[in-house]
Amino acid sequence: EIGVGSTTITVTASDGRDGQAADHFQVEVVTLPNISPLVANPISDMELSEGFTTTTLDISDVFEDVDADPLNYVCSSSDESIALVQVSEDELTITEVGLGSAIISIVTNDGRGGEAMDEFLIQVLATPNNEPVVVTPLTDMELEEGFNSTTLDITGVFDDPDQDDLVYTVSSTNESVIEVTIVGGELTINEIGVGNAVVTLTSYDGNNGLASDHFNVNVLGTVLGGLVNPEFELQVYPNPTTNMVKIETGNEMIEVVKVLDLSGHLLDTYLNAENINMAQYENGTYMLYIVTSENQYFTRIIKR
Repeated sequence: EIGVGSTTITVTASDGRDGQAADHFQVEVVTLPNISPLVANPISDMELSEGFTTTTLDISDVFEDVDADPLNYVCSSSDESIALVQVSEDELTITEVGLGSAIISIVTNDGRGGEAMDEFLIQVLATPNNEPVVVTPLTDMELEEGFNSTTLDITGVFDDPDQDDLVYTVSSTNESVIEVTIVGGELTINEIGVGNAVVTLTSYDGNNGLASDHFNVNVLGTVLGGLVNPEFELQVYPNPTTNMVKIETGNEMIEVVKVLDLSGHLLDTYLNAENINMAQYENGTYMLYIVTSENQYFTRIIKR
């Protein structure tokens, strides 16, 4: 075979003595009809997790051409806000764009007018969020009256399995004892008065995940020469106050109450007083020096 078309074949026989005979017949080489490619191994639908970035498929055996024609490919995505596709030789690459579903189409042609198409569905699914966890809880604290403020490093308290950036909030159950603030990775405890408060530190991952750590802060009141008798806790309330302050000393009789400013200057003296009116003082922090039948106490009071 050389090509397509018709030709006449002549066969001549000679006997070597000038005798000959010839036969003629026609040969026609016809073009066979093209057979289009077929989908031999369709690609299955796919579920991909958010963050896969790209994935590559070998498409060399997806189609079959019985004529053994070389095949060319064209691919497309029904939603390019979900995924982009491109083909190089026998490899199809899917590139992540967003969450959702898209239909991927691959069309092959044999260069002779024959085509075949395979389609499959991809779903890009959101990865379930992992909440932050407490890995290094803060321990309970005992602080002596007059500590003013203290700062804690909270950067190692929580861990987020998804490596999300964490945002923190903090609260105190008793702001008449301590107030708490956060700047960056530091938690600051500011002294207000004497007593107990529970501090709650909460981290948020921005994906509805949170974790909380709780610890107790006990601010111990002091007396001249040492700590308050542990069998009795001096009660001065409300603290902060706007006017009246109630002083409770258990079974101890109050003899003298002195109001001093933070420089130690005496402002007023009250005898046998269980209630002190702070209304006449400017807003600020003052010291109460309380003398009872058994002890002497110093405690802070805030006027607002």
